[in-house]
Amino acid sequence: MNDLHFRRRSADGDRPHDPRTRIQMKIASLAIKDSGGLSSNQMGVRFPIWLKRVFIFLLIVGIVFRFVNLSHKVYWHDEVYTSMRAAGYTRWEIDQELFQNRVVPIGELQKFQRIKPGSTIGDTIQSLAKEDPQHPPLYFAMARVWMQWFGSSLTASRLLPALLSLLALPFMYALALELFASHEIALLATTLLALSPFDVLFAQTARQYGLLTVFVIASQWLLLRAMRGNAQKQNSRSIRKQISWGVWQNWGWYALSVTLGLYTHPFFGLTVIAQAVYLGLEALLGFYPQIFRRASYTSAGTNLRNFCLAIALALLLYSPWLYVLVTNRQRAMATTDWAKFFPGIGVLLNQWMLSFTALFIDLYANSRPVELLLRIPIVILILVSIYAVCRRCDRSIWLLILTSILVPFLLLLLPDLLLGGKRSTVSRYLISCYPGIQLSVAYFLRN
Repeated sequence: MNDLHFRRRSADGDRPHDPRTRIQMKIASLAIKDSGGLSSNQMGVRFPIWLKRVFIFLLIVGIVFRFVNLSHKVYWHDEVYTSMRAAGYTRWEIDQELFQNRVVPIGELQKFQRIKPGSTIGDTIQSLAKEDPQHPPLYFAMARVWMQWFGSSLTASRLLPALLSLLALPFMYALALELFASHEIALLATTLLALSPFDVLFAQTARQYGLLTVFVIASQWLLLRAMRGNAQKQNSRSIRKQISWGVWQNWGWYALSVTLGLYTHPFFGLTVIAQAVYLGLEALLGFYPQIFRRASYTSAGTNLRNFCLAIALALLLYSPWLYVLVTNRQRAMATTDWAKFFPGIGVLLNQWMLSFTALFIDLYANSRPVELLLRIPIVILILVSIYAVCRRCDRSIWLLILTSILVPFLLLLLPDLLLGGKRSTVSRYLISCYPGIQLSVAYFLRN
């Protein structure tokens, strides 16, 4: 629904006579204006039916890709750890049994991929708490239950993340629709996510990164819905009591998404920090609306207050694992020592290009210079798309997208440059940045 709908007059050329109808139309139009969506003339242009069908077909192709050849791809060593932890084993137990200066038969190795006799889901969580505290237990607990139901084959292990990755698609559609008020942009953004080589790769990997993508996108959408509730609350004081519960309910759902995101991976915190920066800037820049073309969401201070309350609730719910992480921080730091090596600025630049362009293409040329050259157009597309969003969209849109991309990236980049390391070169650590890029490209291609 868009502004055009609310501007339509009745057949006799007059607006509706019912005062309640006029109030409802005014509230809805204000809500859409507050969303910072596209102007009505932009929203009036629609994709032709044949083009929509093409995108829907490509969307289905992207979904199918997630389930093709699940058992024929390399069993990555991180996936081995997933199977081991989900089965209830510790690394110490495996070392004691295997590293005895002898040849180990395949069957003896494979038993560690099956559930440990007599173990429970508590053993899975305890294994992580002792030896891998930087990996929260949500995905591993899900993998444990999945293993009990469907077995421990490679296909079964990878089917879980493939199914979970599908949840990101409706959330991406909802997020794009909330931002741009355009079904075309929403469809295009969802198709880009479905076809993304990076997302397809990690959808077929028995790790938590597909689930992390789900919560990154879902939390952004739920945050905007909660903020929209505040805008409606301010713009419709006569019905404040009727929607007050809905406002707090939206913030409650957002707090839940943050909690689940943190229990999926600590780097979900990058998304939370980006959202905090966004709301802080919104509150700060709200005092100077003349700098921008239009103000967007109202009551920025209220949004910031409610955000802090939601994060406080999420941290309270996350505190059991936060305690594990703090008390066992030395083990977590020792396990991630590999990321402290600084490979040189040339390698950093190379890996950044590979990571961000892998959202759209996955090339393996015989020559690395040729491969990098082929990726340059994608880099240009990303930069132009971000510029287009900043140039054409309202502040609440471009500020959200810009902070969601830059803040997580800078939080990884600056320690690499100042202290040494290669955290920012690990593509899966940049997951918080990717939805903003895909949304920007979808907006640019649509317009």
